[in-house]
Amino acid sequence: MYSQDQPVRQHIHSRTHESHRESHYQWREKTLPKVPPLVQNHASPSTRIQSPPTQEMLPPRPLGRNLETCDFPQLPPIPSTEEVMTELPEVTIQYINYPDPIESAARRQRVHQSDARGDMEEAAANIIAAATTARTAMLPPPVHPSETTIILGDSHLSGPST
Repeated sequence: MYSQDQPVRQHIHSRTHESHRESHYQWREKTLPKVPPLVQNHASPSTRIQSPPTQEMLPPRPLGRNLETCDFPQLPPIPSTEEVMTELPEVTIQYINYPDPIESAARRQRVHQSDARGDMEEAAANIIAAATTARTAMLPPPVHPSETTIILGDSHLSGPST
């Protein structure tokens, strides 16, 4: 019976001993020795301390792409009145050519009525106005000189140079 109780006692004893040991540990941040960049750069190769590169020592990485062509696509051009007026008859033919003959006849009649009222010119003006509005909405807002903030480096704070 002693042999069966002994593993249980050892287990209980080891658990209480572990919990007692764990309470002595405390988490701390690992600190690396800091070497000023000037001292490190001017030291001889044999005395130079090797430390991991930090953000201040590394030069900025190039973007690797042309922002002008990638991130800023050209805005769609605003069509001229002549361009719109030459495309409207093509669109009108597509509108009239509907598979159902009754609907096609009704559309043809609507087109003749709109031609008589001069709606094509008004439609062209509306298309150009919509294109202009859409293009204006894509442009960034203008920056006024009074809203511009200029940040100068410390060298500009010392006054005029002599």
